[in-house]
Parts: sequence; C-alpha cells; structure tokens
Amino acid sequence: MDDEDALVVAAVVAAAALLDGNDEDNRGRRNKKRPVADVDVNGYRVLDDISFKEHFRMNRILFERLLVILGNHMVRVGTVQRLRKALDLALMMSLWILATQDTFRSVAVKFNESSPSSVHSQYKRIIKALRQVAPLFIQWPNQFERDNIKADFERRYSYPGVVGCIDGTHIYITAPTIQSQRYINRFKKYSILLQAVCDNEGVFRDIFVGQPGSIHDSRMYKRSPLSQNLLHNAEMLSPGEHILGDGAYTLTDKLVTPYRDMGRLSRRQRKHNYLHAKTRSIIERSFGYDKGLWRRQKLMQVYNHLYLVDSVIASCVLSNFIKLKGQPYKDPEGDYILLQPQLNEEEEHNIPDEEGDIDDPGNPEFGPNNLADVIPDDQDPVFVRAKVAGRDKRNFIAFTLYPYDD
Repeated sequence: MDDEDALVVAAVVAAAALLDGNDEDNRGRRNKKRPVADVDVNGYRVLDDISFKEHFRMNRILFERLLVILGNHMVRVGTVQRLRKALDLALMMSLWILATQDTFRSVAVKFNESSPSSVHSQYKRIIKALRQVAPLFIQWPNQFERDNIKADFERRYSYPGVVGCIDGTHIYITAPTIQSQRYINRFKKYSILLQAVCDNEGVFRDIFVGQPGSIHDSRMYKRSPLSQNLLHNAEMLSPGEHILGDGAYTLTDKLVTPYRDMGRLSRRQRKHNYLHAKTRSIIERSFGYDKGLWRRQKLMQVYNHLYLVDSVIASCVLSNFIKLKGQPYKDPEGDYILLQPQLNEEEEHNIPDEEGDIDDPGNPEFGPNNLADVIPDDQDPVFVRAKVAGRDKRNFIAFTLYPYDD
C-alpha cells in the first residue's frame, strides 16, 4: 500500500473514530443502564496474519486494500460519516457477520458495541458499499480475456470455445412475510436463487440474485439480463464462443447443454457429455468456495428482500476480491461490458408490492419483466434461430471431441 493510500485510510479511520467517540458520549447519556462489555477491540487490529485470516477470511494486506477501496468510495458518495465506528472495525464486524452465523447480539459483545441495532446499522452500510463497488470485481470478460479463458479451458478439459460456466444455487432464508409460498423450493425449504457465470479460475463474471426458490433455473435465466444480452449483443461472445450449462437450460449457440440421456446415446454423445460435465464442474466448486467462506449464506435470517440481496452480492464481491488478490478489473468506464449495474437510490427503495411484483423493469437483482417474459420463446425469431444453431454447434463439438465412428 503506497503513501497516498495509507493517508486515505488514516484519515477515514480517524474521522470515523472521532464520530464514534462523540456518539459513545451521547449513547452513554441515553443508555446509562446498559453497560457495554469491556472488550479490547484494538486486539483485532494487531492479530497475526494466520489468526486474522481465520477470523476475517483474508490476510492483512488484502484487508487494507479493501479498506482503501471502500474508504475512497464511501468518502466520494458521502456515507462514511454515517458510520458509528472506525471504518476498519466496521468492516471487520461485517466480515465477521458474513463469515459466521453469529447473531448481531453476540457480534455486538465481541466488538464492544452497545446494542445489536448499532451492529446491524453499520453492517447494512458496509454491504451496501460492497454492492456499489461490485462492477470493479464482477465484470464480463473482454475479447483478450475470453481468448485466454478459452485456451485454458481447452487445455484443462479438452472442450473448445468455453468462456464460462453457468448454474444456479439456493440461498436458504427464513419465511418471507409476503407470499412466502413462492419461496418454497423443491426441497420444501424457503430460499432465493443465485445465478452465476464463472470463468476458468472460478471467478464470478456475472451474477443475478433474488428470484424465489420455487422458480426453475431455466426461467431464472430467461428473466436475467444475461439471457437477452447473449442473444442480442454481439460483443458478448464472438463466433465459436459459448458458455456451458446443465440440462436445465435451453440449448442455443450461446449456451451449450449436454445431450439428454434417454438410454440411447451414442459413444460420441456420451464422450461429449462426460467432457461437458467435467468442464462445467468448476461452477459448483465456485459456489462451494463462496458458501464455505461466507457461511451466513447457508441460512439468511432476513425479512427485508433488498437487504438480503445486498448480503449475497457482497459475499460474491468478497469472494472475487480474494481470488483476484485485491486487484480490480479495469475502470467500469473502460471497454468492459457491465452486467451488474449499480442501483440508484430510487431503485433501492423499489420493493415488491402486495402482489409480489416489481414496478421498475430495470432492477437487475429481482429480475425485470423483460423481453423473455413478454414474448414466448417460439415467437422470438432470434431465439428460434439460436436453438437451431445450438444443435448444429453441439453436434460439431461432439464430432471434434470424438471423430471416430460409433
């Protein structure tokens, strides 16, 4: 960390600490009958690297880089002064909460906070900031990156043209207060869905969060911006490039799925399915890595849907941050295609109405009422052509992988 970044961190921490001190005095006057546990929170700042990583999932160097990025962002948008604690401690609390399933009450005791509500308030501001900086760490690859990703996938698994693998996973939640039956998945539990595309290193390149757990993966994909972008945006994938998905998705020339096994597959088709599954397994490992680091995703006890979505996005951002060793992609204003746009203040308050619908069609987390929901698949000529081209592409790949007679 250079001198300029160090000065930024020092200034942000000092300003937040000053505000924290004034707030402690005020809270002391208001809550005389609520003594705070005597915990030395400065001990977290001097932990050795091994202990620090055990508690906060990253070493001290990565933590300082994250502190600089969030500090700069929060100073720029004017939210750092709303924290009631020094920024580094607020970030440590948030990482602790995401990495464990501790209650806010127990975290308040560990970090010398007067009440769980104080921890909750600071946690919400930190995950909101992480969601806002998501475009720095979750970006669709440009052509140069796609060429490297394709080459590495083919070298590892012999499957050509792959720039990413897509799948969905359940994030278990407590029963929502409105239309809770929509969130019951096939395992008879409440959940929301996370759809993600990862590259050859398991880094998330696109995420879509917030659909009810009862929805099928294919329907979630149709509702996501990625579905229409792949069909209508030629810059997303060059000819010969595609992503891999399991049998739940519809085969197109942009998303290649395995042959359906009805017991009559040829040797060539079985070879294709074997290499397809072997290549696609990286997305499952990425989900496992993400949920293993940020264990709160195993059960999110949250009733506010937007707050829940922010927590999941923050976890994905942090997973990418660690895999990228704290180095963001190029500036979002550069030549990258952003598929996870930042929400403005209006969209943040755009919550589902009593019917469970979203008025704003541009909210990427909840799933817009986009073209996929308006035009049936069999009436969209672009989609029909993509399905035909997908069958031809899959047959050609299968022949390339196994050119021998069955």
